[in-house]
Amino acid sequence: MTPTISFSSCLVGTLPRVRDGALRAVAVLLAGMAALIGAVPAAAQEYDPPVATLVKNLYQPSGPDIRLVLSKNQDGLMQGFRTGPHQGGYELEGIWLYVRDTWESRYMTIDAGLYRDIRTRPRKVATLTRGQLNDYAHNEWKAAANTFLEPNTDYWFMLDCVSGCANDNVAQFGTTYSAGEDGGDEPGWSIHDRMLFRRPGENWIRENDEALRIRVRGRPSPYRAYRTEIVSTPRDASTYHHGEHIDVALTFNTAVYVPPGGSVIAIRVGDTADGSNYRAAAYHSGSQTNRLVYRY
Repeated sequence: MTPTISFSSCLVGTLPRVRDGALRAVAVLLAGMAALIGAVPAAAQEYDPPVATLVKNLYQPSGPDIRLVLSKNQDGLMQGFRTGPHQGGYELEGIWLYVRDTWESRYMTIDAGLYRDIRTRPRKVATLTRGQLNDYAHNEWKAAANTFLEPNTDYWFMLDCVSGCANDNVAQFGTTYSAGEDGGDEPGWSIHDRMLFRRPGENWIRENDEALRIRVRGRPSPYRAYRTEIVSTPRDASTYHHGEHIDVALTFNTAVYVPPGGSVIAIRVGDTADGSNYRAAAYHSGSQTNRLVYRY
């Protein structure tokens, strides 16, 4: 069974199933969060920054064009960027890429992927979608709602046809030799100075001194809890027994005040096979910090 988390008007966590009165402890996976009812001041709830450019290099000096086949088993491109220091992270709206000439790829629908940890164990963060490409234009690949980017983290935008691919699915993209970014964007963001390129039958390699011309749009994330984790450990390191407590920590992107009456979150124990039981975990510690701990 894979533990998950879902949230509505209150925070609802999912923990592994109960077996013979014992609860097995594993990491909780983050799926999404809503504001903690009664815990965040009104001013924080109203924080809703507009979508804007986070970083771009569209107007840096031109480099040579890259012409390639967009096919799963042939050529592909990746362009990296690094997010800024905003404590609560960012919400991604989409990524613009300058397309010089679409050639035959104008007839294809091309999705792109957003990845992190590309050099160790690549993890796909989101699928970015768009329709047919346009010549000599900034083509945008859109992110799904609530696509979350962590602060001070490297991400990779991968353009690589995954369906409807063809051997003549050719496109041509503009690049820049400059390692800089255009001014006036979100502080702390940067675009990697070299793209990654994959030729037929080869692994991904670095392309010398060339970066794709991109624009990343989004916004600093509104006040929210963006991480949840079990921070307690059972006595035998694997199973919670009767009389032990389970502590769940919620990390917010702002300091959170918990009123004198406290607050609770509901944790769901079980799965669809064995049924679910909801239990209340009460506020334990952390008021006026960005990390609250709840105890069941």
